[in-house]
Amino acid sequence: MTLLAWFMSALLVSSAPLVIGVATVALVPGLGGLRAGVTPLVVVGWLMAAVALAVGVGAPLERVARRLVGGPQWAGSLAAEAASLGFLWLLMVPMTASGLSALLASSISVVLYKSFEPLIESWGARDRAVDEG
Repeated sequence: MTLLAWFMSALLVSSAPLVIGVATVALVPGLGGLRAGVTPLVVVGWLMAAVALAVGVGAPLERVARRLVGGPQWAGSLAAEAASLGFLWLLMVPMTASGLSALLASSISVVLYKSFEPLIESWGARDRAVDEG
């Protein structure tokens, strides 16, 4: 039971950028926000499932995109980010009222993830150093 609670809390915390993206889209007038009838509980559950899918599928999808593009390293990185954004957009479309709403929510989420990635990496390195020594 404790392991399940830990797993659910980890998914909830890691879906925070998605929640911020969806909340922003819901607050912008004219975009449509969420589909009618989508409750906050459904949003949280859907976003937790989206994070679980993104973790499982995201890394292999990025590797495939990098290999397909070839050429300079920046082109491969751009293709990997585009693949991630496209996959996240695909996961957001069923919940949002329009494709534009899904794109904006996904874009905000990716920017937030990328902004905090160096901080998370440094925390991980520090935790590994503590565990080893």
